[in-house]
Amino acid sequence: MNTLSEFVNKWTGKTIDTDGIYPNQCMDLMHQYLIDMFGLTDPRILAQDSAYKVYTNFDNVFGHEMFERIANTPTGVPQSGDVLFFGQAIGQWGHVCMFVDGNTDTFRSFDANWPTGTLPHIQTHNYTGVLGWLRYKQPAQSTIPSGDDCPLKLTQVTQERDRLNGVISGKDETISHLGDTINAKNAEITTANTMISSLNSQVLLLTEQLATATEQAKKVIPLTENLTSCETSKQNYATDLSKCQTQVGKIKSQLVPKKYLSLKIYNLIMNFE
Repeated sequence: MNTLSEFVNKWTGKTIDTDGIYPNQCMDLMHQYLIDMFGLTDPRILAQDSAYKVYTNFDNVFGHEMFERIANTPTGVPQSGDVLFFGQAIGQWGHVCMFVDGNTDTFRSFDANWPTGTLPHIQTHNYTGVLGWLRYKQPAQSTIPSGDDCPLKLTQVTQERDRLNGVISGKDETISHLGDTINAKNAEITTANTMISSLNSQVLLLTEQLATATEQAKKVIPLTENLTSCETSKQNYATDLSKCQTQVGKIKSQLVPKKYLSLKIYNLIMNFE
């Protein structure tokens, strides 16, 4: 692939996942650009955990010697194909895109994940938050005869092998992480099943206790009815007793004086309750 326009036409609206971990990131698009445009297949080239660090940590970034770093200035305008970087002023990880055209005020670039979640597309920007850009240094012309490109092919194959090994390594790490996650989830499921079994046992015990309590309640009902009947009889007896005591009082008031009765009869009447 020779031109930026060919790259844009090829990848507009397409999913890109060069690291095999998080697809459709701006760094995925940049690395695909390095592969397609310059044959830079080694995944370590310009690799950082945040886009802005490629620019701010440039001298320590793998493959930096293949690029020229150019700072953003009020009068500076990138060239078509330059790799342009935004700092943390626009987000935690910054941003990277490929410059298409523009002037000192605004420009168009080829972006992914700007706005968040978007697939590769042409995006208009101003220079707010722009740190600067990288420009690829074209390598010296090969001295290999045109009829024999085996060494060049070997280099390309080696680079592709290294890139794929990097991808495989990333996949292995992902698989290992997923395995740990699955094991942890299985342990949680085992614990949950144990708790469920314990709760089922408690429910069974409570059900048995409820059945026993229900049977006992059935026995209590007749006793309650008998108690109610006794209370009614007690109230009737109290009523009758009260009536008797009233009658006795009347009799006492009507008795002849003590001197007309024997002492034994008098005391018997007076002591009756």
